[in-house]
Amino acid sequence: MVRCVRSRDVVLLTLILLLLITTLTSHLYYPILTVVSSFSMEPTLELGDLLIIAPLPYGKGDVVLYRKGTYFVVHRVLSVRGEYVVTKGDANLFPDPVPPRRDDVVGKVVIVIPYLGYLSLLLQKFWTIATLLILVLVVLQLSTVLREKSTVVGGK
Repeated sequence: MVRCVRSRDVVLLTLILLLLITTLTSHLYYPILTVVSSFSMEPTLELGDLLIIAPLPYGKGDVVLYRKGTYFVVHRVLSVRGEYVVTKGDANLFPDPVPPRRDDVVGKVVIVIPYLGYLSLLLQKFWTIATLLILVLVVLQLSTVLREKSTVVGGK
């Protein structure tokens, strides 16, 4: 029996795979995909845009992804000065106060897919909220158990 695959099924599967890849690679040392999570590059890049990064040569005017401590930043290159890359968000008035080293630049943005990263941002927030909610419930349950124990001990 031959099964017909609809084009919308292919599109849906592709979107799901991109979402999974984005979510799984967003915390790796060298992400291939990342999602815009701030407003510093507006109007060029919008919150929720999915970015594909390639480890290609970059120069003045290119938008790059670089490591800053434990997170990543996407900003435009203003200039390269020795070991440092002077960058600035398009919406920012001034260049970044601490320019990244050339070794911290992961690559440059080669493809922007608007809105496709929103679901990834929502899932990240959902898991953060869910974790906090579970923590609050555990603390409330522990306080109830401790209160009951103190009542039993004090009542004897």
